[in-house]
Amino acid sequence: MSGQWVFIQPQDVWMFRDSKPFTAQQSFNARSQFPPNPQTLQGVIRSYYLESQGTDWQAYAQGTERASLYKAVGSAGTKDGKYAPSMGDLQIQGPYIAKKDDTGKVEIFVHAPLDLVYHAENKDYALLSPTQNSGFVTGGVFDSWQPLTSPIGYKHKEGVWLNQNQFTTYLAGKAPQGKLTEQDDLFLYEDRIGLGLDYGRRANVESLLYRAKFVRPCDDVGLLVHVNLDIFQGGNGYLRIGGESRSGRFSVVDDSTLPQTITTGTIKVVLMTPAYFTDGWQPANGDWSAWVGQGARLVSAVIGKPLDISGWDVANNRPKPLRHYVPAGSVYYFEDANWQNNPFTESPDGEAQFDQMGFGCVALGTYTSE
Repeated sequence: MSGQWVFIQPQDVWMFRDSKPFTAQQSFNARSQFPPNPQTLQGVIRSYYLESQGTDWQAYAQGTERASLYKAVGSAGTKDGKYAPSMGDLQIQGPYIAKKDDTGKVEIFVHAPLDLVYHAENKDYALLSPTQNSGFVTGGVFDSWQPLTSPIGYKHKEGVWLNQNQFTTYLAGKAPQGKLTEQDDLFLYEDRIGLGLDYGRRANVESLLYRAKFVRPCDDVGLLVHVNLDIFQGGNGYLRIGGESRSGRFSVVDDSTLPQTITTGTIKVVLMTPAYFTDGWQPANGDWSAWVGQGARLVSAVIGKPLDISGWDVANNRPKPLRHYVPAGSVYYFEDANWQNNPFTESPDGEAQFDQMGFGCVALGTYTSE
């Protein structure tokens, strides 16, 4: 795969705010998401590139900077309307949580997909599977729907992650066995207390107490992202990332593409990053042909709790609309599919292309119906 795989490690704790509004006193608890959503990381990458090019930020916002900058990484939209929100030529995949081993190899860790279930007493894993013979009759969720069945006593286990070998086993239609990686072995959340500031006086403001939840990745753990342009010159360096402009150390690493076990026939699509669809969990009119071809049928799905994502509209100096996304770890099951090799997401009207930001990254696997 052309372009660069970039591994970003923390120099301190990181803060990637969730969508809940936060100000000291009014809402005193700020929460962090990890990994951050693709919209956040594209801002980090685009800002790094523009800073490296000596960009005049005021001119860039007004649409009067060099045309080559807008062609390369687009913009959030200019106030005069000359440039609409776009990503330019930039295309991003990720971010993924990853860990570097003693040899310098970087391995991706995947949050356990929602169709992987665990038996607390037997201490083993199994997979949900669509069935045409459920033993009961109910209204179908959609045409061709097949309910998912689970072995007795199994349920999804939160806070566990698959390494690449375990994920490859999962994509081949088999439940990985043995111990999975616990979340605390990859990252921890850390509460910190602070006081609101009066920047004019450079002093604390009485009663403006707040609590912020930061994320502290463990040793050798960071974020892995792929960019199609050679943005990170020199192979190593530092950038600003997340809230409070915390720093990260980046390094360009070898290809870390995940395997795709099957692309035609009976496939399941596993979301690696969140996805946006017009009708919440599905595209308009349930038309999946842009991703799995004409004639493919969605037979089942396991969908996580909607992920709320907003942001800041730089061009208009206001919040972006709050939208609901299908979270990473959700799984869609298709029959007679022919994978079209397109990012598994749509883009809202009037915003930059979500597929180029890193939304809708997937891994493809197989499954067996009962």
